This record gives sequence, structure tokens and C-alpha cells, in this order.
Amino acid sequence: SKAFETMYQHYDKQVKMRAKVRNALIYPVFVLALAVVVVIVLMVKVVPTFMDIFASYDAELPLITQSLILISNFFLIIVVFAAIALIFKLYANTEKGRMNVAKLALKIPVLGNVSLLSAASEFAANLTTLIGAGLQLTRAVSITARVINNYYISQCVGKMTSRLEEGHTLGECMREADCLPDILVDMTAVGEETGELESTLHTVSGYYESELDMAVQDVLKKLEPTLLIGMAVIAGYIVLAVYIAMFQMYSVM
Repeated sequence: SKAFETMYQHYDKQVKMRAKVRNALIYPVFVLALAVVVVIVLMVKVVPTFMDIFASYDAELPLITQSLILISNFFLIIVVFAAIALIFKLYANTEKGRMNVAKLALKIPVLGNVSLLSAASEFAANLTTLIGAGLQLTRAVSITARVINNYYISQCVGKMTSRLEEGHTLGECMREADCLPDILVDMTAVGEETGELESTLHTVSGYYESELDMAVQDVLKKLEPTLLIGMAVIAGYIVLAVYIAMFQMYSVM
């Protein structure tokens, strides 16, 4: 009963966290979608019209304007993005690709920290629940490895089971794997040494859940200005390409 209550609390927190992130992303996603629509309209309708006018003066267009003309081909954009998405998906479906994508997810600025904190929270919370339910440590670690979202960390944790079966402590296995935060590793080792592994992991789980919540909020705060900067860069590129062509056109009139 206690184990099921712990599991309920853990997964309830995860569901609420995802709902919070989803709600916070509504406005940025709306802004991004609107920006994409505006850019598509500009590239498909407005820019080609200007380019036809420039071409009628038989003037050599600047390189930046020529690149804009190339990009303004909407079908080319679709083909390029579809090809990139397909190649990435095929690569990510391979064992090596899945591993490299998972490693990359941990190195991305800001978002990498969220991935690491999420994995640490999943490790501590699930291991606490499984040990509390009476499972042997080796079995608990094996199951925990399967529920960690990051594939690289999941595989690292899964490999700990063979070392545990050889008689090594969990703390030693975690240090050898070197894929989880140092605080989690140190606290786990202390919990083992004092015979309070379950309660220690429970405490650490709460700590990482709080850290994850703050990290997610930090990402959401930075997301909106990042989108605005990206939109400004794209808009500036289009305006610059058109204006440079206009000035060059006036010079040959």
C-alpha cells in the first residue's frame, strides 16, 4: 500500500509537471506558428513579386538577395526540411544514432541540464519506490534503467546491474558509470553506508524534483525572448536582402 502510494505521488508529480510545461508553451508556440505563417507568405507571395521587378531592370542582384530568391521557393523549403527530418529520424532509429542523440540532448545549453535533472529525478524516485516495495537492489536498478527517458543514461544505469551482481556497491557502480550528477552519486553512497538508502534516495528525489521544476521554469522564461530574437534575425535578413537589391537597382537606373 505504501509502495503504491509512493508510486502514485511520483507519477502524479510527473503528470502535473508535463501539464505545467504544456500550458506555459502555448503562447510561445502560438507566436512561433504565427511567425512561420508570416515568413511563408512573405517568401511565397511578396518576395517573388519584388524579385520580378528587380529582374526586369537586368541588374545583377547581390548575393544575399540571390540567396533569398533561392529560399523563397516554398517547395524547395519543404523538400529540404523533409529530407533533413527523414535523415535525422532514420539515424535516430539506429542504435548508434539513438545513443548519440541522447548524448547530444545532455550537451545542449540549458536544455541539457533539464535532461540531466530529469534523469536524476527519475532514477531516485523510481529506485526509492521499487526498494520500498521490497525488490532486490539489482532488480530495482534494472527496472529503473528502463523508465529513464534519456537513452544514454538508461543504458549506463542498465549496465550497473552486472557490477552489482559481482558484489560492488551501488555508489561504486554509479561512480564508474559517470552519467549521473555527483550529488546523487555521493548521497546514494552515504545512504548505503548508513543503511538508509531508501530514505536517502527519497530525500534526494525531492531535491531533484525541485531543481527540475526550477530548471523548466528557467527554460520557459528564456524561450520567449529567444523566439523573438530568431524572428528579428529572419525579418532583418529579408528586409536587408530586399533593400540592398533596391539600392543596387536605383544605381543602374
